[in-house]
Amino acid sequence: MTAKSKRAEQVMIIGLDAPIVPRLRRLAKQGKLPHFQTLIEQGVIANNCMVPYPTITPPNWTTIVTGAWAGTHGITCFHVHKPGDPLDKIHPGFSSDDNQAEYIWQAIARAGKRAILVNYPSTWPATLGDMGVQVGGAGLAINEWRIHDQSDEPWDTRNDVSESQLFATEEYPLAQVVEPQPASGWQNAPDEAKWEVELPCVGRSTLSPLQTQIWYGLILADEQGRCDRLLIASEKDTQAAFCTLAVGEWSEKIVREFETAKGTRKAAFRFKLLELSADGQELKLFVSPLCALDGFTYPPELAQELAGLDQMPWCNYGLDEQGMEWIDDETWEEIMRWSHEYLTQVADRLLSSQQWDIYCTHLHCPDWFYHRWATDLDPQTTRDPDLPARCEQLELAVYEAIDDHLAALLNHADENTLVLIVSDHGAQPTTGDVPIHDILEAAGLTVFAEGQDPESRQVDWARTKAFAQRSCYIYVNLKGRDPQGIVEPGAEYEQIQEEIIKALYDYTDPDTSKKPFSFVLRREDARVLGLHGDMIGDVVFAFTEDFCGQHGPILPTAGFGIGSIEGLLIMKGPGVKQGEELERTCWLTDIVPTVCHLAQWPVPAQAEGAILYQALANPNAQLEELQKCRKNYERLTRVTEATRQETHSYHQL
Repeated sequence: MTAKSKRAEQVMIIGLDAPIVPRLRRLAKQGKLPHFQTLIEQGVIANNCMVPYPTITPPNWTTIVTGAWAGTHGITCFHVHKPGDPLDKIHPGFSSDDNQAEYIWQAIARAGKRAILVNYPSTWPATLGDMGVQVGGAGLAINEWRIHDQSDEPWDTRNDVSESQLFATEEYPLAQVVEPQPASGWQNAPDEAKWEVELPCVGRSTLSPLQTQIWYGLILADEQGRCDRLLIASEKDTQAAFCTLAVGEWSEKIVREFETAKGTRKAAFRFKLLELSADGQELKLFVSPLCALDGFTYPPELAQELAGLDQMPWCNYGLDEQGMEWIDDETWEEIMRWSHEYLTQVADRLLSSQQWDIYCTHLHCPDWFYHRWATDLDPQTTRDPDLPARCEQLELAVYEAIDDHLAALLNHADENTLVLIVSDHGAQPTTGDVPIHDILEAAGLTVFAEGQDPESRQVDWARTKAFAQRSCYIYVNLKGRDPQGIVEPGAEYEQIQEEIIKALYDYTDPDTSKKPFSFVLRREDARVLGLHGDMIGDVVFAFTEDFCGQHGPILPTAGFGIGSIEGLLIMKGPGVKQGEELERTCWLTDIVPTVCHLAQWPVPAQAEGAILYQALANPNAQLEELQKCRKNYERLTRVTEATRQETHSYHQL
């Protein structure tokens, strides 16, 4: 089809996790994010994009690619609680097995359309069949696994081989302390060798226990005897060196095999020498995550095609390491940019080598950044008045890296490509705290065993009538449904619901004298939020923006200080208006129906949203096309009938 086509031939859905939309738009308008600004000027941006409640990652990314509300697709929070499990048992909502709605790529596969998914959460195991390829989806970054059987802890996140490690002569959280010793026993050691350190690579937060490898560092001196370099080797032989680094230098990408409890894994990693004193007695060496080069692609053999990329699949963007003071801002920015560059290289490879009709990707860095820095970014909540300026520079670096990634993706989009930039929610600074369990305890609804440490107290289920769970749910401990249920169905159940609601509404924050709840609803009333069915609690609540972390149990209209929870939606392509700001209320459920309308694709079976007609250049285009086809058909019918009547007829045997 030519460039004048009214139908989108290909679709790109590019997701940003937790951008603060007003801040992104301001940076774009200032010319700092040119590719975002181009899309805004050449397409449509929604001024009132509402995201489903709770405003949290797994359910909302699932809504974006199913068109279904959380109550319909069943992933109702960051974690999932299955009916019949103990009320304190939950698991991460990142498994596609928990999704009860059809994905857009499953629907369009019926029309022979193919998909590429890159780092799109809550989509693993793959559901593409033979109609597409996938990289990641079991966590928030490649090599990050939130679906695993290594522990029952709901917040336990694992790296495929290992998260990053730090070796230092000073103590840092979770780091290994090393002590330089006089160099001895080295083969092929140069004359400038002075000190050595032993570097045990033990692995951290591994998906499968890692067999320790002992590496060695040889500290080298210059002509004046000042220590200025570190040689790192797999054994005490300089011929086996990984690299030699001066302070501030990174190694090249190194690939090595590691033994795990589940077999041999090949992984890529890099070193950076952060500190080395002139006397060699102070040292700080950072080791990147050991990034597996396979195990996260569908089909599995796709990993071989990606293993040779210049960058490697980092499992995170370095913010935890920055928070533990392992690395400085410059090092964090390098890691962050390389993480995006890997996704760019994956996209370039797949969009060039694979047949595709829809491309879906997700960039998680804004969310991690705001969890780490939003409170200090805001002058109202910062710990230090000097921090907001520092945080603004880091924030700009995040959006610049994403803008660069966007530029690379747009190289694969022509005039017949529909491009959408979307988000699952926004973010705000951390404000107050609401002690939900304490409120329920004071009301006699949750009972804890006596004589226990408040930090590790256990629930007395034999006397507990209600229990708060996940971000915004409270469950009645119901007989016949919950394993330790004590509340009778019917009248007693309804009474406990009312007691919960009253307890929450009666609570006043002692420090501010404010009421912290936006609403408290019975399960049956939560359908107005798209929450229903047996995957939600018996009572659903939300906080005001004065009492929350970055996002989650606050409404999509909320915002505090520099923050905003509203969603991001930009559209550009065939059939879409140009240079328009859309004022109508949009929901994430509307994305799939609008995409399918513009591309003339089958709609997923459980899609519940509406077509965003106000964003379309001609909302009646398909109706007009249908009317034209009907008119032509009627004309053809008349001509055919007239021709038939003018023709001689003969009786046939």
